[in-house]
Amino acid sequence: MKFAFHQIDSLPRLAWCLCMRKGSDMVDLWHGPWVETREGFFCDGAWSDDFGNDRIETASLMGSGGRIDGNELIVTTPSHVMERLHVLRAGDSLFISNSIVFLLSQAGDAPHPRSLRYGLTMLGILRGIYHHPRHVPTANGRRIRFYYYRTLRIDRLLKIIEESKPIWPDFIDYADYRGFLKSQIAAIVANAADPRRRVRYEPVATMSSGYDSPACSVLAREAGARKVLTCLEGRDNGKGGGSEDSGAAIAEQLGMEVQTFNRNDYLQQPHFPEAEFFGSPSAAMFAALTPHLEGKLVFCGHYADRVWDWRLREDYHGFVRKDASGSFQEEFRLRVGWLSLFPAFLGCTSYSAINQISKSEEMQPWSVGGTYNRPIARRILETAGVQRGTFAHQKRAIDIVPEMEGGQFRWMTPESLEDFQAFVRENWTRGTRARRRVLEKVRQANLLNDRLKFSVELRLKKYLGITAKLPNVIPRDYRFGPRGNTDELALLFQWSVDKLSPRYRFEK
Repeated sequence: MKFAFHQIDSLPRLAWCLCMRKGSDMVDLWHGPWVETREGFFCDGAWSDDFGNDRIETASLMGSGGRIDGNELIVTTPSHVMERLHVLRAGDSLFISNSIVFLLSQAGDAPHPRSLRYGLTMLGILRGIYHHPRHVPTANGRRIRFYYYRTLRIDRLLKIIEESKPIWPDFIDYADYRGFLKSQIAAIVANAADPRRRVRYEPVATMSSGYDSPACSVLAREAGARKVLTCLEGRDNGKGGGSEDSGAAIAEQLGMEVQTFNRNDYLQQPHFPEAEFFGSPSAAMFAALTPHLEGKLVFCGHYADRVWDWRLREDYHGFVRKDASGSFQEEFRLRVGWLSLFPAFLGCTSYSAINQISKSEEMQPWSVGGTYNRPIARRILETAGVQRGTFAHQKRAIDIVPEMEGGQFRWMTPESLEDFQAFVRENWTRGTRARRRVLEKVRQANLLNDRLKFSVELRLKKYLGITAKLPNVIPRDYRFGPRGNTDELALLFQWSVDKLSPRYRFEK
């Protein structure tokens, strides 16, 4: 096999889509100008190894990519679950892309205009990589498969074999884990800045006033970052205003330059800014940082609330998450041209060992008790010179949660709202309303099934000493969680694809 590369300068900088045809040795790859390519290899990110080493599936990868291995194509997802790969079969052709919009465009397809499952399925990853819904329908009756935290091996007959990402060894103590983080981050930063690259990326950090992102900022500073991006306000504090969530004071102690922004700055932008984030205002608020993200390797604290919390969470296995913060930014990232680095995902397959470190005797000086207690993050910060009392007073968040803050329409520009409402009038039919009723029944049945399973499994373990996992009676593609809309707002996905599709049109 070999790649036929087709660079399209008008595409989003880091977008790519490949097409394989059954029985052919040629793999066509259409890509933006910042995607790294060389014979038998491509990647849109950075990884924890030398830039010249193509075996990205064995490294910590912040991005996605693939390589030719004899008669097989190997494609691998990011080493985190904030983004995914999309796969679509169309007759004797197989399409794979890091952009669902690009995938649909190349396959000559579109979202099903009245399906309400897109948002539910994308948010389904909160249930973890072993239990999330996998497929969404298209207008032409096909299915798009979502892959997270996986490596795919594909032969000439288009047979796909899934492989797990590397499992990291358990860590002995804090020094062992801390050293692992430092070495992995240093390798990724060096890879991102390698002079052999088309584009070199400079590290920067995002920071709030809590635990996770400030600790990640310390790790970023060690790796050469000198700038911090921080939001001035957190979510509404219930007293008529937003709570202070700026990390500026912490950044000052670390000697880092600060660039601030506000949660609602994106509402001043023209041309449907929400569409690039599939209608998510929490993701859209980062649009104001566009000039500060281009060509950057951005350190983010997502998932640290799981990995560094002192409480052992029984559902940790498979990257179960409690919220969707940090999601829905892929189209924005691909267009602007920046890479995400999530330190908490590094080595997190050894979650139990990390949790034991948090509870160990050596960590007691950094354990403050209560429900908001992250000794590892606190030790990282305080040993870097950040004074106790200047961070993590209480749990805050900058995420915009429409149902808590005036509804979705409050967080859309007037132009977007008018256009979206016209889209709804065209596509919200009697059949769509029937679909909604069915989906709500399915979701309620799934949530009831989850509660019953948990209750029975708990009693089996408590009274009989039996550890068992009972089967789920709901088909996997309908295992929706409580998050996600089934009303008119579910059409935000189709509306967004309609607005984003022109950027992926080009002459072949």
